[in-house]
Amino acid sequence: MTFSLWCRVVGDYGLIPPLAREYANLDKRYQEEDHLVKLVCQLELWVMAPLCIWTYLATAHRRPERHILQVVTSLVHMVGTYFFTLQEALRGFRDIPADLDFQFTPHRIFYFWIFFVAANLLWFLLPLYYVIKGSNVMVAAVRKVELPQDDAKKKK
Repeated sequence: MTFSLWCRVVGDYGLIPPLAREYANLDKRYQEEDHLVKLVCQLELWVMAPLCIWTYLATAHRRPERHILQVVTSLVHMVGTYFFTLQEALRGFRDIPADLDFQFTPHRIFYFWIFFVAANLLWFLLPLYYVIKGSNVMVAAVRKVELPQDDAKKKK
């Protein structure tokens, strides 16, 4: 499967000209078929999509596995966001219209500060919230089960 087909399935920006222009304005790695972008597209298509559906169904039906699914799904999402943004930062923001000199032109505000910084921050912080929330629920459940057993062992 080619990169263009992967990205057509994940986001379908190639078939919608205005969206294709926005992707091209935002990040040249999509045009260059960067290997990390390919990896993130594959991660979103084959791992995140099924995990998100499974997590949604478990949450909607209040299934007990919803907490571990929220944690796992959120961690996978955070890893994708981390590598996607870290690679660009380590390369000196060469493929995005970075505003490192703080000129705040409309183009840079829109494509760097809103699309890259704010969106990726949101894509990292929201899953982090669910990792913390799910972890706290699971820790509380384990304590509830293990503490009475520990107390019973101490009494013997």
